[in-house]
Amino acid sequence: MKNNTFSAFELGQQVGYGELSEEAARQSLHDQMQRQNSGENTEQTLLIKQFDSGMISAQKEEQKNPYRNIEVKGWPNATPAMFHGFAGEFAHFATEKSEADPVAVLATFLCRFGVEIGRSSFMLAGDKQHARLNAVLVGQSSKARKGTSARPVKEVFSLPRKEWTCCRFSPGPLSSGEGLVFAVRDPLQEYILNKQKQTGQEMMTDPGVDDKRLFVLDQEFASALSCTRREGNTLSTIVRALFDGDTIEPLTKTSKLTATDPHIGIVTHVTIHELHKKLDATEALNGFANRFLWLCVRRPKLVPFPEEMNSEKLSEYQKRLINILKISQTQARMRFTDNARELWRAQYPSIASDRPALLGSILNRAEAYIRRIALCYALLDEAKAVDEKHLTAAFALWKFNEDSAAFIFGGFETDPVERRIIEALSDADGRMNTTALYKAFGNHLSKERLTIAMNTLSASRKIRIEEIKPEGGGRPRKIFHLCEDCEETNLLQNDLRQ
Repeated sequence: MKNNTFSAFELGQQVGYGELSEEAARQSLHDQMQRQNSGENTEQTLLIKQFDSGMISAQKEEQKNPYRNIEVKGWPNATPAMFHGFAGEFAHFATEKSEADPVAVLATFLCRFGVEIGRSSFMLAGDKQHARLNAVLVGQSSKARKGTSARPVKEVFSLPRKEWTCCRFSPGPLSSGEGLVFAVRDPLQEYILNKQKQTGQEMMTDPGVDDKRLFVLDQEFASALSCTRREGNTLSTIVRALFDGDTIEPLTKTSKLTATDPHIGIVTHVTIHELHKKLDATEALNGFANRFLWLCVRRPKLVPFPEEMNSEKLSEYQKRLINILKISQTQARMRFTDNARELWRAQYPSIASDRPALLGSILNRAEAYIRRIALCYALLDEAKAVDEKHLTAAFALWKFNEDSAAFIFGGFETDPVERRIIEALSDADGRMNTTALYKAFGNHLSKERLTIAMNTLSASRKIRIEEIKPEGGGRPRKIFHLCEDCEETNLLQNDLRQ
């Protein structure tokens, strides 16, 4: 009897913890009673009571568990569609006998290629979208072989000067915005006064830099994040402006710097641990995070004796690359083919949808980035327009970027007040007035903080606000509803119920 009681209670707990469905558990209890010939009604009643008690006890315990809704995401999976054309082919070739991640090689190659071809080719999406990309390669650990991925890209772009003038290269580190502007600065004319003759004239005091193409490969993104915390540091602001490609003219006291039509691409490295450590301390991340692709990379295999790339095959890749670069420089505006336009139209609602909090701020350059990536794939195919296959490859890489960002920043992206509002509305069957909402926060949340959260939820179409006017007049009552047609809200509600 004691063993039966304990077994029934434990079975009920499994249901309460969500480890077993109630229907299956009750059937199991019934079968157990049948096998043990528990024919007495009093004994059966006691077992059922113990089952119910165990289930209720576990459910109450789960309600108090702060981790019950934790979302643990798996490592993002790279798909074959990402590795389209020349870039994908080279990424696989470069990593055949090394521990480098093909994703890291692919991203580094695309960023370097986008810088090399300059500003001649572009797509229109409001403003001109040149093939200018930035990427943060986020390693699982210091052994993710992030740096190993840079070597093959550097080698394939070591082209003969007589065939191609390569862009300038900088190993970083990223420290200040003025440093980046200085690297692509315009000539500086100054009025020089001759005090003895009391005359003066305009003279060139700095010849500037003719080639505005610059590829930065920085190994220490954590250091760059620290720099953005310093008072007066302009790195975040300048990176945003460089991504847009506008002429930059920082207002500084000591020197006059101007960079016309800069064309800079950045690849930088960091570990997840370093990034999370800095993320807690830096508010500046939101300022320029959406100008980067965030890509998870790790060592895909162990290679005890790595080998250099086959020199003959590398030479063949270089010859093909030179031809591609020359053709790319002759291209101007690139358009979608009809098939690509249909694909873009079909995917656009999901691309343009709002995302919550931090994750939204990191991914809200989707339209621009997908066009730029597709442009790179098209130019590498020597195409005259961006076709469906190029856009498909760009969508695949962007999906990997989305999955990586969700993995990297999981847990940081949801505002706790907004989530509590959704939870309270879900518990109240999707409808609450202001009094009930105030009580849901234990009467401790300020009106200002609640207003900000409600405005954000309303703007992102997660809730809607209904105003009910009293029959006898007076101030309207506000009723808040969950938006049932909002996919994001439905997913969150389902998560909360689990």
